[in-house]
Amino acid sequence: MHCNVPSRPHYVFRVDCRLILLAVILAPAMARAESLELIRDANFANGFRLLSPEPGKREPTGDLKPANATGTPIWELAQWNSRHPLTETAFTNVETWLTVSNAAKWVRVGTGANAGCLELGMDSRPEYDSRPRKTPAEPWTHLLVQQNLPGCPPLTDVAAFRLKLEARLVENETFKPEGYSRDLHAAQFQVVLTIQNIRRDSPGQGDYLWFAVPLFDDRFDEPPRYVNRDYAVSQGKLIFNPGAAAFTSHRLRDGQWVRVDRDLRPLFIEALEEAWRRGYLQDSHHLADYRLTTINIGWEVPGLNRAAIKLREVSLRVERAVAGAGQTTPIDGAEFHVAATGNDVDAGTKSHPFASLARARDAIRELKQQRGLPQGCVTIWVHPGEYPLAESFELTEADAGTADQPIVYRGIDRDGVHLVGGRALPAEAFAKVTDAETLDRLDPAARDNVLGASLPSLGITEYGAFPDQFSGAVPMPELFFNDQRMTLARWPNEDWAEFTQVLESGPAPWRDHASDQLGVFAYEGGRPARWLRAPGVWLQGYWCFDWSCETIRVQDIDTQEQRITLAKQHVYGLGSGNPGPRRFFAVNL
Repeated sequence: MHCNVPSRPHYVFRVDCRLILLAVILAPAMARAESLELIRDANFANGFRLLSPEPGKREPTGDLKPANATGTPIWELAQWNSRHPLTETAFTNVETWLTVSNAAKWVRVGTGANAGCLELGMDSRPEYDSRPRKTPAEPWTHLLVQQNLPGCPPLTDVAAFRLKLEARLVENETFKPEGYSRDLHAAQFQVVLTIQNIRRDSPGQGDYLWFAVPLFDDRFDEPPRYVNRDYAVSQGKLIFNPGAAAFTSHRLRDGQWVRVDRDLRPLFIEALEEAWRRGYLQDSHHLADYRLTTINIGWEVPGLNRAAIKLREVSLRVERAVAGAGQTTPIDGAEFHVAATGNDVDAGTKSHPFASLARARDAIRELKQQRGLPQGCVTIWVHPGEYPLAESFELTEADAGTADQPIVYRGIDRDGVHLVGGRALPAEAFAKVTDAETLDRLDPAARDNVLGASLPSLGITEYGAFPDQFSGAVPMPELFFNDQRMTLARWPNEDWAEFTQVLESGPAPWRDHASDQLGVFAYEGGRPARWLRAPGVWLQGYWCFDWSCETIRVQDIDTQEQRITLAKQHVYGLGSGNPGPRRFFAVNL
């Protein structure tokens, strides 16, 4: 009896290539801090430019200037939706305070011992005729001082944004007539900064979010976190308010001076990441495109309240990294983060990292295409974890930096980053083999000890194929268990099977033997008879010389004559090129 053996192998395994990601360490320029105060006229000495109370116009209507002012006002006084706005008039001087007021509002600027102090107060009852607003759509009144922040560097060039101020609640009375609702009526005092996309060639140039520092809300002992759309205007922007606890552990409600001293930069990053996650500011996810452009401080009062707060020592100072010697802070022109728990649709920041190196690479390509590499180092921080690779991670000339603008892929933990070219197979995917045809091919002693897993059910469908003839390692996926490569099934399990009788050598040029025949040899024993049911049989052997090992597919097994015909000719033919028995073992059986 004999059988032609087809060429498709049955058992397939995965490859699990564990590589440690090595940090490419390129020395970036070192840095020192350069300080820049963003707020001009912090003492309010030149007064205020009045704006029209019509929202969105920003139309000047006059000035409120102290008699001794030496320049034009830097600060604007915004009174949006006000029926009783302050108008251009002279300050009255009472002791150490310059005051402008009407029935609904007052502004007081300190002089002498109170120099640098500002008091903003509101009594909103005249604004609403003492009747509470009925719906959220009704506008509410404001009293804000605000200014532009020219010269603010992009976020990537700033080591810290240090906000300092002291605030004190000096009046606080809430009126609760019929119709009062805690959800609709309040008096809120806050510092609001605009984080804006200022890149000229960006489709999103001018787009922004509001960043709020909540100092007082009459409904709460401590104003809570609030992140939501600004519903006061159509197509509202995101308001990001991290809550008062992010800035101070003290309460203005106690009536004492409360000090705020906080680096805002980490909170700015958090605000942008949250905006991107929620679908805002989608035209740019690059920190280098964003700057602070405005600041406003003061009241929004949608309720019936009489309240006032004093401010002093207001400062917003930028600590900017600049080139210099002897320091250890790099000028990071940009940075991205990759983590095994990340998501490639996120922004690639530390708190919202990418999931793959390929996405980080593509983000840098986008960065280069949109505005070029920033000054300093572009760093891709790779967090500890396993990163499966379905295909090679390729870097080309398009991914190169320069000596002054290097691109660095760096593992945060030098021993914790693994690039895995294989697929993890869950233990529960393996079960005892019960298929009768498969069991019939196995040694009876092994049948109860063999586990199998269905790779297609795990989404693994690309296995490659055994060539008819090859040298070296089997060109197929491999299986690893506990970081150890598993031996591909073979017979015999150890050592070699031998043959001594060559029935047809095939061509043997080393001894001037020409032939167009395939190699044929005689075997002993009954084991090859089991292979007839296998979908493919390959034999690895030293067919002629002990320095030439080759794996060749079997074309035919004749169990009656006990001979095997190989499907390809061995380059040296079958035979004894040097003393010693010729030997082989069966692969994947």
